Amino acid sequence: EQTMYVSSSSSSSSCSDGMISMKNEDFSQQISAISLSSTRYQNLVQQEASSGEQSDDSFCTVDDILDGTTRTSKGDFDRNSLCWRSDPSRSLSDWQLQIFNRSTKTFRTFYVHKVVLAVGPRACGYFQDVFARQSKGKGRSYNHQSTRVPLISQACTWVPMFLDYVYGKESFEVTIENVVGLYFLAEYFKCPTLSKLLSEFIESELETSSSRKNLRTYYVDCVYYDLDSLLPLVFCSCARELPSMEKDGVGYTDLLDEISPKHFSQILSQTDETTVAPIFMARLITKYCSLRRAELSVDFFGDLMKRISVLDHSSALTLLELSLEYDLTSTEKDGNKSQNPTSSVILFQRECIGTLCEEWEQLLDIDQDRITRIMQKLSLRKEHENVLVVWFQKTLIRAANQVSNLRQEKQSLQQEHSALKKNFQTVVEDLEFAHTKYATLQRNYTTAKSEMKTQISSLVKRNEGQSLERLATEEQWRMDRSRWEMDRQKWEYEKNMMNHQLNVLRDELQAANKSNMERRGTKTLPSFLDDATSVSSENSMVDYEMEGYSGVYALTNGIGSHPRFKFF
Repeated sequence: EQTMYVSSSSSSSSCSDGMISMKNEDFSQQISAISLSSTRYQNLVQQEASSGEQSDDSFCTVDDILDGTTRTSKGDFDRNSLCWRSDPSRSLSDWQLQIFNRSTKTFRTFYVHKVVLAVGPRACGYFQDVFARQSKGKGRSYNHQSTRVPLISQACTWVPMFLDYVYGKESFEVTIENVVGLYFLAEYFKCPTLSKLLSEFIESELETSSSRKNLRTYYVDCVYYDLDSLLPLVFCSCARELPSMEKDGVGYTDLLDEISPKHFSQILSQTDETTVAPIFMARLITKYCSLRRAELSVDFFGDLMKRISVLDHSSALTLLELSLEYDLTSTEKDGNKSQNPTSSVILFQRECIGTLCEEWEQLLDIDQDRITRIMQKLSLRKEHENVLVVWFQKTLIRAANQVSNLRQEKQSLQQEHSALKKNFQTVVEDLEFAHTKYATLQRNYTTAKSEMKTQISSLVKRNEGQSLERLATEEQWRMDRSRWEMDRQKWEYEKNMMNHQLNVLRDELQAANKSNMERRGTKTLPSFLDDATSVSSENSMVDYEMEGYSGVYALTNGIGSHPRFKFF
């Protein structure tokens, strides 16, 4: 089939010329008649992504396209869109893109269309230049309709996806695994729309807090594809995320193990030292030097050491051990000692020794064989003879000062102990006196309590007797009051009876007077007035007394109803 397609290049060229000369409506009708279904096309894309390779003899035949059947090796195709995956004889392919894998030394051919690659919003400047040179006869022969592109192995995997984007595939998925490879192809083939899309995706991913787990992938891919335009973004993200990665231990060692010394220096230059703790910088450099010691030159090691301002005993011991692996005799003969890396490394070694002298107690918890090896290396080198002596002297001085301080602290503690002991004895004596006084108070309290109980008992008995007498007296008073009340009611009754009798007599008297007057006929006026006056005055007095007695009787009516007063 490959021979057939190559031998028919002239006919393909004539077909291409014929297509260009067609009207737009006729061309659209022909393309619609020979294109394949979108559902089948998506299945084909998934097979291409999983297999990663394509054979030249895996296309559908003309009968398959006309009947709607397909080969299972290529999946289903879209009948309504132009695709590089279609049969070149039916899709009127007018160009061959030959991708050469530099690793496997193999070719993979893609049958594409010049109008898609060089025209439209997703056009590629690379193919525009190729087609322009081909049309002017500056490239290969005009009849040879192909382009050979050598690519590294991993980039060849993403060529089908790149062509899918150029051909206008809508479901174009960008992931962490393919974004850098696609960006490389977009830059290589000069596709600005895809480059912008992928660069925005990378920037948004690197700015998120979750980017630290993907930093190693981004860095390795950028170095693999030699994309210097993306490396600054990765460096900035590394400088921002390395402190949290070192704290959480998420991908910290794996990332440092991949970073080259040149790139590590650029990352350090972008680190904001105002927001990063100095001790973190020391631990970061120590970790990187431990991982990439074989690749670090003396000059680079000296530059790294200049960035360290604070050291702890662990970093100081590790960096001192690493610095002893350099041969400083070859660079020591340099006349300008201010720029000599040997002098800077030796000065840093002295700083490490100073830190170890200050924290010599921490060295007791470290492997003593390791410390012995470091001291032996220092003693065997001429340039380090004084260093070992200084280390020993400073350690002795530091230990002696600490022992002296401990003695002084011991004396002060002994004096404080004596004072506290005296105070304790005084407190004990005061406590014994307090116990004695408490016992005396307890006895007095017991005695007073018993006396109070006796007095209270006598008072209770006395009060009981007085209460009986008071009750008897009150009962006598009640009886007297009842008797008085009975007498009073009796008197009132007698009074009422007397008033009744008086009223009866008065009525009889009036009747007698009336009868006498009727019988006599006349009477003197003064005597009649005197009688009337006396009678009215007596009636008024009787009425007044009756009103008073009737009120008292009403108040005492309850007592009169008592069984004792039934005789009333």
